[in-house]
Amino acid sequence: MVAPVSANQSIDEKVFFQAKPTNIQLKADFESWWAASKARNLEQIVAFNQQFHGHPLFPMGNYLTLLENLDSANQQAIVEFIKINPKLGLSARLQQRYLESLANQQAWSNILDTQLTPSNQQQQCLAKQSLLANQANQQIPLNDWQNFWLTNLNLHSSCREIERHLHQQGIIDTDALIARLRLLFAQQRHDQIPSVIHLIPSQHKNWSQAWLNLVQQPNQIGNFDLNLIPEPLQADVAYTGLLALSRRDPETVLSLKKKPPFNRLLSHEQIVNLQREAGLHLTYRYDEQGWQALNQLGRNDLDEATLIWKARFTIRYNKWVELERLTAEMPETLANQSQWRYWRARALAELGDKAYLPLYEQLATERHYYGFLAADQLGKPYSINRSNDFAVQTTEQRALELIDQYPSLQLISALVEIEWRINAHREWHHLLNIADPDDFADLAAMAHTWELHHLAITTLGQIQAWDALDKRFPTPYSELITHEAERHRLPASLIYSIMRRESAFYPHARSPAGAQGLMQLMPATARETAQKQGITRFNPNDVFNIEINIPLGSAYLGELINRYDHPVLAIAAYNAGPSRVNQWVANLNEMDNFEADQWIDTLPFMETRRYVRQVLEHKMVYDFMLRTSHHATVTDHSQADWLPPLRLSVLMRPIKQTTNLATQ
Repeated sequence: MVAPVSANQSIDEKVFFQAKPTNIQLKADFESWWAASKARNLEQIVAFNQQFHGHPLFPMGNYLTLLENLDSANQQAIVEFIKINPKLGLSARLQQRYLESLANQQAWSNILDTQLTPSNQQQQCLAKQSLLANQANQQIPLNDWQNFWLTNLNLHSSCREIERHLHQQGIIDTDALIARLRLLFAQQRHDQIPSVIHLIPSQHKNWSQAWLNLVQQPNQIGNFDLNLIPEPLQADVAYTGLLALSRRDPETVLSLKKKPPFNRLLSHEQIVNLQREAGLHLTYRYDEQGWQALNQLGRNDLDEATLIWKARFTIRYNKWVELERLTAEMPETLANQSQWRYWRARALAELGDKAYLPLYEQLATERHYYGFLAADQLGKPYSINRSNDFAVQTTEQRALELIDQYPSLQLISALVEIEWRINAHREWHHLLNIADPDDFADLAAMAHTWELHHLAITTLGQIQAWDALDKRFPTPYSELITHEAERHRLPASLIYSIMRRESAFYPHARSPAGAQGLMQLMPATARETAQKQGITRFNPNDVFNIEINIPLGSAYLGELINRYDHPVLAIAAYNAGPSRVNQWVANLNEMDNFEADQWIDTLPFMETRRYVRQVLEHKMVYDFMLRTSHHATVTDHSQADWLPPLRLSVLMRPIKQTTNLATQ
């Protein structure tokens, strides 16, 4: 695995711990071991154990064998594996799976026998449940369990038996259950409420269930009979019902809170909270009624979210006087954020106040989206701030020390060698949970040289090594990306910035929404783009193939650029989808020449606002990296005609309302 080098050579010189091509034979042998484990072929399992003994993949193979045989007969081997490999993420996952398996089998005595230390709330509750099943007649620390119940409002389903036992023993009485109900409703943990209702005495079940029904269907509040609720709780029920309704029908909430019985029941604080929540939900739609509702709040009633959305409203409608006042009133923690320093400067500039200049001057010294916009306003070069202090190099001696300290490093390297990158990814994140932060820079160097760029980026982010640009903004797949950039008349820096933001160069990335691969394509988009590109035999799993994902993602990005003829709209559509972008443009309501910076920062989706800003910021960094790095293969002819290099202002043409977008 490790090639010998002299102590003064570094990982960056691609000699030590360099990325290796897939070892086809090793991969085949290891996957045969896995197949034997699934088939429970003892003879083959023994043979593979001998073959891989001493190899870095040996723990992974044993883990898979044990995982396929999670029964009490193998308890000694399972517990021994966990104790022998305490620093491996495999052990934590095996412990979780084994305890869950025993619980499913109701093998409570085996859980006690393992003597494994619980590592999360679920395991804590399984251990308590095993005590109940095996030591019912012995002293059990119920007072400690009561504290556990009181301090954990969000209980795992495995804890329900503990909750029931405490209730049966009289440790949890009716007052405690009602108090918990009030807390759960107040914190809107509605999924936890049915288990409490199940325990509550029958005379309280009807009103507590009615309360739950109300917050789940708050539009019924106008017809809800509050007399069904015990008088001390009527204000809570009215408030939580209106609060739930504020998300769906804020106009009605603003009206109802002034009328009986709500104006009689609600406290001043509750009325203010409802005014704020309803006003915010209207302001999310840039509704004038929301702006007016928020303006009626006193200065002491304005939390950060309210100030931010009031400021966004002023940005949307060119209310520069109000924006200047709002940014002056923001608390220091908010006012010092780059976003609001920029918008204060913009407001002052629009008002002809020269106080905008020092704000732009300071922003222009910083490497981010707003810093680049400020530099463009002043006509100054960008402050990329590439620092040699974060070169992130590691010597052989240092790497060997880390391998000795963190055994998972050799396992991760071997997993990469057989293309088991998902497992390498899991093991790395477990490593970061146990590693000394002082080692993170060296660990990031290893991840970078193994071409696990997403892990290097994550690791450097945890120690805020923002200036380690070579590792935080790598340029892999340069030949393929250059080819696709020229083919679709795109800047390579834009493809890189999309990929950096979407997956951080993790080929097996999957989003909660279902997007997949390096450029995070939705299955339907990938399939449709493949057809347009003449790929007749497209398999859904092909999206995880680098040689297919990059061409498809680049083609789709090029299609969006051609459709919108505006890079900002195309980037937003890549994230949120063309139909939403079409609607957002249509909603400009006759506002001609709406500035791009205003449009970006007033988008309805927080995710898309951040996404567009980060992609634009990354593009500026990649323009610099590709022109200064020895890896650069991009030439000026790969830059699209619509997007000259290096200046962000070129991308920030005004957004015009285009009525035919919705038909595209």
